[in-house]
Amino acid sequence: MKILLTGGGGFIGRNLYEGLKNEYKVFIPKHEELEIMDASALRKYLKKNKINAVIHTAVETGNQVLENILRMFMSIYKNLDLLDKFINFGSGAEYAKTRDLKKVKEEELGKFIPQDNYGLGKLICSQLSKGNKKIVTLLP
Repeated sequence: MKILLTGGGGFIGRNLYEGLKNEYKVFIPKHEELEIMDASALRKYLKKNKINAVIHTAVETGNQVLENILRMFMSIYKNLDLLDKFINFGSGAEYAKTRDLKKVKEEELGKFIPQDNYGLGKLICSQLSKGNKKIVTLLP
């Protein structure tokens, strides 16, 4: 199986790579090699490397965090026809940081709308993935 791991330079990505590298062919392209927000470029990359699955841990921050989160997710989503599985990493921020998150339950996801753009973007991605058998969103 060939896996595209986004965000491979981050904490989660680096640790996932260590656990996966001995059993799978894992691709971790640098930003210069692949702009994940460009669905056409992603499609070419997936086809060229015969990728079976995407594990999405990448995060783009800055002033356009909401737009960037959605663009990355939708770029992968648009290419689902080439994939067997899309594993999306969610965030505790999806539960809305304005309340105590220590006792939050997964069933409460979406009952409160996050006030920050990061949490809102991640929540929208989780909601878009619901019911799609190819997508799994992992939440803390």
